[in-house]
Amino acid sequence: MTTRSTSPRAAPANRAARALERFIRHVLGEEVTIRPTRLIEDADWSWHVGLDSEATGIANDLWNGQAVAQERLARILWLGVLEFRETTRVLPRRPAAPSTWRWR
Repeated sequence: MTTRSTSPRAAPANRAARALERFIRHVLGEEVTIRPTRLIEDADWSWHVGLDSEATGIANDLWNGQAVAQERLARILWLGVLEFRETTRVLPRRPAAPSTWRWR
């Protein structure tokens, strides 16, 4: 499913999502759907990927429940929710840090 919006900021966000979907399909052979979002709505979010070390650091701090200064949060350019179309390809949730998980 693709989410569309008429907001002027939505078009670049949607294009980034489609590009990442194509990249993941090309590199990993996995079909995913990515939905741009403005905030993390899932209190039990279980993993994240930063496209650079600063983004990874911010996401790690948030995931670990640490306070993150507004100035750092303002540096986030794009946030999206990724879902695998074939859920059997994803390991079940576990109470471990995302860095300890492995692909099947």
